[in-house]
Amino acid sequence: MNHKSIKIFCISIICLGFISCSNMTNKNETLYNITIKENENGSISADKLTGIKAGEEIILTVTPKPSYTVKTISVINVLNKDMAVAAVKKDISYKFTMPDSDVIASAVFEKAEPLDITNPTDLNGENGNTLYRIEHYQQNSDDTETYTLVAIQKKKGYAGCLTNAVSQNYQGFYSLSFEQQIISVDGSTVIEIYYDRKKITYTFEPNGGNWDGNTQAVTINGLFGTNVQKPQNPTRLGYFFDSWDKTIPEVFGIENDIYTTIWLANTNTPYTVRVYIQDIDDTSIYILDEEIVETGTTDTNTNYTTLKTGFELKPVNQINISGDGSSVLDVYYDRVFYTVAFDTKGGTVLQNEQVLYGGIPIQIPEKEGYKFWCWYYDQDCKQNRFNTSKGITSNTTLYAYWIDESITYDFHETAIKLEMGTDGTAGTSGEYVLFGDYPQSHVEENISVDFSKSVQMGPDLTVYNGSDNNLYAFIRGTYYKVEPIKWRIISKDSDGRALLMAEAILNMYCYKMKESLGAVDYRESDIRVWLNSKFLHSAFTDSAERNIEKRRIDCDNQSNVSAYIHYMDDKVYILKKSDLFETEAFDSYGSLFRAPTSYVEALYPEQQFVENNYYYWLRTIDNSLHFPVMFATYTYMFSTNAPDSLLGVVPAITIILP
Repeated sequence: MNHKSIKIFCISIICLGFISCSNMTNKNETLYNITIKENENGSISADKLTGIKAGEEIILTVTPKPSYTVKTISVINVLNKDMAVAAVKKDISYKFTMPDSDVIASAVFEKAEPLDITNPTDLNGENGNTLYRIEHYQQNSDDTETYTLVAIQKKKGYAGCLTNAVSQNYQGFYSLSFEQQIISVDGSTVIEIYYDRKKITYTFEPNGGNWDGNTQAVTINGLFGTNVQKPQNPTRLGYFFDSWDKTIPEVFGIENDIYTTIWLANTNTPYTVRVYIQDIDDTSIYILDEEIVETGTTDTNTNYTTLKTGFELKPVNQINISGDGSSVLDVYYDRVFYTVAFDTKGGTVLQNEQVLYGGIPIQIPEKEGYKFWCWYYDQDCKQNRFNTSKGITSNTTLYAYWIDESITYDFHETAIKLEMGTDGTAGTSGEYVLFGDYPQSHVEENISVDFSKSVQMGPDLTVYNGSDNNLYAFIRGTYYKVEPIKWRIISKDSDGRALLMAEAILNMYCYKMKESLGAVDYRESDIRVWLNSKFLHSAFTDSAERNIEKRRIDCDNQSNVSAYIHYMDDKVYILKKSDLFETEAFDSYGSLFRAPTSYVEALYPEQQFVENNYYYWLRTIDNSLHFPVMFATYTYMFSTNAPDSLLGVVPAITIILP
């Protein structure tokens, strides 16, 4: 009988107590020995007998004599305590862990049980009368170094001839090689066939997702019937993990398999819409009006159809919504034409004019004995002046407002550039112009005013003709002279287009009166409304307004915390920090100081003004606090948490210099 070694592993038990006369290492580490107890029915040996460390794994090989099998294996320490021994291959090999003492290893053998040759089912149709046995062992799932007997076959053959053992087909297992043996006449021949578990591979496809940036499939391997360690779920921008396409088993099955991720598309994936509007001056081009963030379902097309007052949306080339939020959709709007009728109130008759949304009628009437001042929406020409900053916004009728030709004040409808050193500019390096008109200086001497000759310069500003042919505003019994507005040139280009900043504070106003509007934003500020309505209409005639260019400005948020970027096309505005400090126009910090006019001081007598300088608003928003920034003399610049404070307004405009 051919005997095969089987290895069996055991749990170590460390024996405490005395130490036998064992070897000692130079480092005071104790080594131990194994004593083999002989048995006449078989033999036992160890892969190491001396110089063994505690905790070291020892392999025992046990070989029974023919017709015998292993009954027990025993390993006893010096305290006469049995050590745990585990079978690796039954009746052949065992293992245990060396304790901290010497041990004695022994084996007990017993006579092999004879096969029942009278049972016809044992014959299996073989010729010959000598019995032999075939044992089938399967690899364990919890300890893959050990095997379990699962089946016994009994066969007959001719003594002295080779056995005819055949491996079985077990799902999830494959047979290890084995050798046929010569059939012993006493029926003691045993063929042991061992089956290892198949190695199974499960592949997990991310299907567009990834594991921490790795987009490759993840594979896990394991033996049939052992536990499956499932991978973590992958991630994918714009999607939510739903499930795998089939259920992952708890233990490995008999075949390799592939599992594919099923994703649910995010229905709230952001994408950017860049809105372009037709330019009012050159209708062949489109300018960026705003950038907004919309949302949609990942990997579907956008469905942008937003209507915009005064514009017609051109056909949109919808795009796919990328899951990473990077998609950018460009949309274009054409301006709508509106019909403008004119009531010139005795002036020249004008034909209806087709004007684009935001545009300005080009026709100017004439009337004998009068000067054309501006257009009004209301027939009485008192409340609702046509706003050249907004332009035409609907089909409408405009009414002409005239002033008596006997009023000889020369309004500054075009810019007059001042020579260096004139009009208070001596000793400065700045460049200045005069443009527009507004009440400013307090007049001490007696002035004779004709209240029958007035000019309604704006909704809240009526001025009267003086005996010196100047115009005067009348406040609290005092006259304030209408004078040309002095502007400092901040920058200019090669075409003569210049950015101007007023040299004085021309009003006191709240940045935002209604705190219920939410976060402070120049686009929705009250100061912006005042600048482009009451101030614009009061400081400039219709002709002067036409000489002011709209300038594209932003809200100048100092950090990009908003999902929206808005632009504004305004004629009058306030400057931002970079306008002041990223330009060579200001030769000193003091050149940024601004003081209110006498007219402003008269309007707000309760204010305590600082001589030669006062706080004034800037357009910049401090996003860390969501407060507007203002300029101050002694504290440089800082933001205020009171946007409803009454502070100075220093207007800025853009014109083409003559």
